[in-house]
Amino acid sequence: MTIETNAPLPDALRSCEVHSADGQSTPIGDIVRGQPTLLLFVRHFGCIGCSENIGLIAPRFRELSALGVRVAIIGCGTPNFIDGFIERHHLVGEPCEVYSDPSLSAHNHAALRYGHWGGLGPRAWAEMARAFVAGHVSGPIEGDTKQQAGAVFVDQDAVVQLYHRAESLGDHVDTRQLVDAAIAACLSANPGLV
Repeated sequence: MTIETNAPLPDALRSCEVHSADGQSTPIGDIVRGQPTLLLFVRHFGCIGCSENIGLIAPRFRELSALGVRVAIIGCGTPNFIDGFIERHHLVGEPCEVYSDPSLSAHNHAALRYGHWGGLGPRAWAEMARAFVAGHVSGPIEGDTKQQAGAVFVDQDAVVQLYHRAESLGDHVDTRQLVDAAIAACLSANPGLV
């Protein structure tokens, strides 16, 4: 399966269920229904690369929310790790939701990379060093370390406008491209704003 821009979010991904901290299951199709949505896939909840990723993108969450974008962070650990992740990354009160995908079904149907190389290869070691120097730390392993991250941004009709498939733990979606896609989606849904 592949994710293609300017194409509908695949039904197989829409039908994947993710879990909230209290264990409630929600199909991704319900999350993306009716509004632009960022599905921000992270590796495991204790990953240093994901800490860096959240540090780069979280400052834009309020801006995305003002544009009508729903932000759903999906990690591959179990739901019991969500509260600690939210606290560590200062996401309490931020306009985002955090879900878990312990079966890796959503990560798999989002066509994200899986394998040791993305977390242990030479590029990953350099990215870990970069993240560490920037003040990020690796927490305990809270999910599958072989799973890589990515991002899927869909418009209000669940058509993919931006897709990023991380090559390694420090390969993050470009926040400028994401905000540009969000602005375009907002203007498309509200042509009277121009």
